Amino acid sequence: MVTAMKALFDLPEETKQKHKIFKPYQSYEGRSPVIPLNESFGIDDACRLDAAQAFTNLMWPQGNPAFW
Repeated sequence: MVTAMKALFDLPEETKQKHKIFKPYQSYEGRSPVIPLNESFGIDDACRLDAAQAFTNLMWPQGNPAFW
C-alpha cells in the first residue's frame, strides 16, 4: 500500500491535476503556500472496482494493476 501511494504522489503535477472534481474533498489538492508539505486525493467510491480502475486509468493511462 505504501509503495502504491508513493507512486501516486510521485506522479508529475500535471497528471495529478487531472483528478479535479468541484466538490470539497473529492479531488486532488496540491501543495499550497500555507501548507507546503500537504497533498491529498479524494476518490469517490474507491471501494468499487470500476471507480478504482477509472481513477487508475486517469493517473496511469498505460495501466497500473498494482495500484488497484
